[in-house]
Amino acid sequence: MRNLMMSLFVLSFALAVQAQDAERFISVPAGGVPELVLKVPAKTIVTPIKGKTVIHTKDMFLHIWAVNNASNVTEGVSRVADVIKGEVLNFKPTATNDLLLAQTSAKRLIGPATEADDGDEGNAEVIVFTIGGRVFVACIHGEGPLNLIEHKAMLETLQTAKAP
Repeated sequence: MRNLMMSLFVLSFALAVQAQDAERFISVPAGGVPELVLKVPAKTIVTPIKGKTVIHTKDMFLHIWAVNNASNVTEGVSRVADVIKGEVLNFKPTATNDLLLAQTSAKRLIGPATEADDGDEGNAEVIVFTIGGRVFVACIHGEGPLNLIEHKAMLETLQTAKAP
C-alpha cells in the first residue's frame, strides 16, 4: 500500500510539472516596450513584425497590434480597418458584439474581408480591447468561413491578457 501511495504521489507531481511546462507567458510590445502579457502553449511561435505581433500555435495564427493614440475601445474600433490593412483589406463587419475579455469590456467584429497577401476573399474576426491603459486589436482571418477551433484558441489566449 505504501508503494502504491508513493507511486501516486510521484505521478501526481510529474503531471503537475508537465502541466506547468505546457504553457508559458509572452510579452507583446507596443512602442518598443512590453505592454501586454499573454499565456500561450509552450510550443507557440511569437514573431514581432512592423508594429504587430504574430502568435502561431497549432490551432491559430493570431495577429495583435497596439493602437497608437487611442484611449478606449470605441476609438480602437473606429481605426480597425487602418490597423489591420497589412493583413486584411475591405473588412466589412456584419456583426459587432460586446464581450468581456480579461475582466474588461471589449468589442468583437466579424465580417467578410479580402486577404492582403493574395487578394483572396474570406472572413475576419477582430477583437478590440484595452489592457493597462493601452488599446489593442487582435485578428484572425482566412478564406472561407471562420474556423471555430481558431476562434476558441484566440478567445482562450486573449482571456489571459494582463499588463506586464
